[in-house]
Amino acid sequence: MNLRRTTNSLRNTIFIRLVLVFLLIFLPVYAIGFSIYNWGSNTVREQTSGSLSDQAAFYTFHLQSEIERIRLVQYQLMDNEYLNELVALHGQMTKYELLTSVNKLQDALNFALHSSLYIANTYAHFPDLGITVSAVDGMQELEQAKMSALRKAYQASRSKILFYQGKLYLYAELPIVRDPSKGQPKVAVEMELAGSAINQVLKQLTASGIGGTVLENRQSGMFFSSSDDPIGRQAADEVARAGTKVQQGVISAKLGGARYLLIYSRSEAIDMTLVRYLPEDQILKRVHTFHLLFRIFTIASVIIFLLFIASSYGFIHKPLARLVRAFREVEQGNLSVKINHTRHDEFEYLYERFNEMVQSLHVLIDQAYKQKILTQDAELKHLQAQINPHFLYNTYFVLYSMAKAEDYDNVLLFLKKLGGYFQYITRSSASELALEKEVELAMTYADIQAMRFSNRVTVEFDDLPDSWRQVPVPRLVIQPIIENAFKYVLENKLSDGLLRIRMFPDAADRKLEIVLEDNGDGIGPDKLRLLSARLNDEHYDGETTGLVNIHRRLRSLYGEDAGIALSLSELGGLKVTMTVIRKEEMDDVQAAGR
Repeated sequence: MNLRRTTNSLRNTIFIRLVLVFLLIFLPVYAIGFSIYNWGSNTVREQTSGSLSDQAAFYTFHLQSEIERIRLVQYQLMDNEYLNELVALHGQMTKYELLTSVNKLQDALNFALHSSLYIANTYAHFPDLGITVSAVDGMQELEQAKMSALRKAYQASRSKILFYQGKLYLYAELPIVRDPSKGQPKVAVEMELAGSAINQVLKQLTASGIGGTVLENRQSGMFFSSSDDPIGRQAADEVARAGTKVQQGVISAKLGGARYLLIYSRSEAIDMTLVRYLPEDQILKRVHTFHLLFRIFTIASVIIFLLFIASSYGFIHKPLARLVRAFREVEQGNLSVKINHTRHDEFEYLYERFNEMVQSLHVLIDQAYKQKILTQDAELKHLQAQINPHFLYNTYFVLYSMAKAEDYDNVLLFLKKLGGYFQYITRSSASELALEKEVELAMTYADIQAMRFSNRVTVEFDDLPDSWRQVPVPRLVIQPIIENAFKYVLENKLSDGLLRIRMFPDAADRKLEIVLEDNGDGIGPDKLRLLSARLNDEHYDGETTGLVNIHRRLRSLYGEDAGIALSLSELGGLKVTMTVIRKEEMDDVQAAGR
């Protein structure tokens, strides 16, 4: 069983599940808290915005009503008997009668002046007489330029408030002359609105001292403000940019580095827009209180969650992880591990049972290990003895043939090679020698076979890397593979036989692959699968016993990463890849495990 998988399983099934259960319980509570916060915040915002919007709409309606009332007074003035006398009978009137009518008309204009705080002055213009009668200034010469400008603006927006030289006017004329180039009216009544009164009302709307209020007609450029704060102009511009067609509403905007609520109300009748601008952080203090409470709630939730995680980690996950680490050490061969526990809980019982189990394993494994060493040593001696006679079958026959042919030079060379071979296999009974010596034996054997099949077989042998020359390996692991190549493939080649032996250390120089391949044509996929299966069959002892023995010996010494692998060669024959490992690397891995 993979201990890492066990560790992950413990994490997934215990610690993670505890966290998930906590979250499943806590998240709905947090969601309810968030919903309450969101509802309360939105309610306060809507109530505040609604109240401010209603105030703006009320003043806009009040101003519109007042303007309409002033307009009504204006129309009543146009029906005044003295005004009509001056229009219709001025040519028949004596100077005294004319002045009397003017005085009576001035009284009527003065009465109209005092009918509303929003009226600064009232005028009656008589183009035919060339005079203007004012409630404040009496009779004076007609200001033709002013009347022409007002008439032009009046033609462009008949029922709107007119803006001229920084002042507001309501203008009406009789008869209505739609084309100023075709003449002038008989009389025009002009109501000058009091800008100071409008400013005063705007200041009253901002009596709290927070923010400000502006009133504007963007088309004419008319602009009133409760203060000289430039934010007012920016607020009006922001509402105009929003371009909404709603008559009243609330928008939020960043002005001068701070966020403001902009409450606006439009009046189509007087073509004006009222805008109140208020700092959000002051108007929405109750909302900010909700924000603060929710932040406290969130921080408290996070602290509770972290405390739960820490306690779960300390009381459950950490002891489990400690137990898993102890199992991992046992898996890596450390049977001296022991777990001490100070708390009297369920883990104390588990740790005690674990310590007893490790102690029992130590005794049993010690006995089994000693027995296994003795058994492996006997098996290796037997396998080596089984391999040694393989080379004797054909050498004496070759030597006999050379002597019979009186080829004494090759007889001497052959005997030298053969003597070197026997010297190697008889010099020591040790089961391991330096890889350099094992390669020398294989090259000696390959030279002998090359002499035997000199016209039919070519042998290519790579040099052994210097870093691998003194690495210990089992005896007789390369030569038997070369012997198999000649026995089953190359002996049957009439010409162009090729045996290639190459060396491939890995990037870390921890493993060395010795690749032996030939160009035979007697191996197929089915047979290759059969041979590969026999290599891993511990009970097989057939024709391929040489390869099987080598594979077993390498695995016995180096583990599952070593051994022999079979595949099809690019040369057309069999490819044998033998992997050996530095024993010091194996010792380092085992030491790290302990």
